[in-house]
Amino acid sequence: MEYDEMDEPVLLTSKGKRKHCLPQNSSCYKAKEKRYSGNGLVASVALNDNTYTSSPDTLKESDLYYIKQQLYFTNYKVKQDAILLSHMDAMPCKRRRQQVEAEEKRRQRDVSIKYAILKEDKTKVPVCHASSLSIFCVKKDRVQSIAKYWLENGKARPENRGGPRETEEQTAKKDIVRKHIQSFNCRASHYARRGAPGRKFLPSDLSVGKMHQMFLEQNHQQVSYSLYWSIFVYDFNLAFGHPAKDVCSSCVKFRIAINDPDLTAEEKRNKILLYTLHRRRARQFYDTLNDVGDTFTVCLDIMENLVLPRFAICQTYYLRQVYFYVFGVVRHRGRGEPQSRHEINLYTWLEYENSKDSNIVTSALHHYFTSLASVDLRQCQSLRLFLRLLLRPE
Repeated sequence: MEYDEMDEPVLLTSKGKRKHCLPQNSSCYKAKEKRYSGNGLVASVALNDNTYTSSPDTLKESDLYYIKQQLYFTNYKVKQDAILLSHMDAMPCKRRRQQVEAEEKRRQRDVSIKYAILKEDKTKVPVCHASSLSIFCVKKDRVQSIAKYWLENGKARPENRGGPRETEEQTAKKDIVRKHIQSFNCRASHYARRGAPGRKFLPSDLSVGKMHQMFLEQNHQQVSYSLYWSIFVYDFNLAFGHPAKDVCSSCVKFRIAINDPDLTAEEKRNKILLYTLHRRRARQFYDTLNDVGDTFTVCLDIMENLVLPRFAICQTYYLRQVYFYVFGVVRHRGRGEPQSRHEINLYTWLEYENSKDSNIVTSALHHYFTSLASVDLRQCQSLRLFLRLLLRPE
């Protein structure tokens, strides 16, 4: 038995599909960046009866711009909160004055805050609450929450939004899904490994949807298809069916040579020219095939070898032992011409009945020309035979 036909267990891998996370392209990220960028905000001093700024003239336009830039040099909210905290002196309220008679309308503030800002000449200036908010272009609720958190915890408030929300129930579901995927058998292949190194292949009649349905029937747990698909893609390096094995060797050789990083620009250009020439020759071959005229053109192909028995049940699927060979003989009438099903002839035999060699292929052709196509063959001037395996440039 060949190596690429050996069954292997499905294993977890770190070489699954990479998650392409580009948060900077999301609308939510752009809105948050705009919210904390400070663009379009103008710093100003709010003058009222309760202000204790030494003088309005002590803060110039350059000072306001400098103070605002100290906060908005970054659009990361956690760093901005720490900068705001450095301009505040928060303490618990020591005295409460009942300025409102109705008790239900009284506001019970737990934090008292004094503000001081640093001018461009590195001198501190005390400002009132309203001026501090208008200079930094922030709202009072944000300042109050920063000060309250600092009094309760003794540090700046961290970022608690976003991040993973893994629960024990979700982790247990993922473990069960991984075990179900690992219950299948896969196969490796000697071919087509460069584009997907380490890739293993499940049976071609399976799919992620079928595997998810089997999981629901066997485990009776509500796991969404998106969760099952993400685990299949990101935790495993799996595909369905086998890669193409009968591709043109010259095409593969040229593609590998073109992608070689050690090639110089001149060498790469020469490889591309040779590859282009090879593909033009392949197209010329197809043109010759389609130029039927008054000839009798036949295409031959030993098609995919089927393996029996053919069942979807895992235990039976992996017990298959006997090959079912299919040899096709098709009369080709030219490009765009209708293809009748009577012009397609298949010769089939089992592995134990005969081998797959030139003798049986010749016997099939002899039967085709002497019995099935004898009348049409006499009416044509010449006979052309094309082996289909040679007509697969990639």
